[in-house]
Amino acid sequence: MVANRALAPSSKLAMEDWVRDDVAIPNLEDVTSQQLYRAMDMLLAVREGLEKQVYFSVANLLNLEVDLIYFDTTSSYFEVEPQEAPEGETFRQLGHSKDHRPDLLQTVIGLAVTREGIPIRCWAWPGNTSDMSVIEEVKNDLVGWKLGRVISVVDRGFSS
Repeated sequence: MVANRALAPSSKLAMEDWVRDDVAIPNLEDVTSQQLYRAMDMLLAVREGLEKQVYFSVANLLNLEVDLIYFDTTSSYFEVEPQEAPEGETFRQLGHSKDHRPDLLQTVIGLAVTREGIPIRCWAWPGNTSDMSVIEEVKNDLVGWKLGRVISVVDRGFSS
């Protein structure tokens, strides 16, 4: 899935054809889209530890010294009909749209990077989540990551 995303980005359904037609890994040609979806479920189950291990591997490989972290959020909207979230849906919500589309359901995405721009960790929240409400969660999630001194600086978007 990582190779597909890097070399020939496609849906999981189209990835099934890509694996069969373009990839030369023994026995991989038999993979189905359902197996890919199940693999994503398994990755999601171990996401937190996996993200941490990937970060430490990259930090070691690149000899990163993380003494400064940049963090920001953005919103991403959905162009679907109808624009009401289905009952019980908690993720796609109306909220403050940084794309100036308050009429569309959205999610909020956060990313922490090093001073060199190397991603440390990403987050996703319901579309009605405010920037200020995620700061404590981000700080708590990064406790124990052996990141240097943490200094919080926010722009006016975070303070409103």
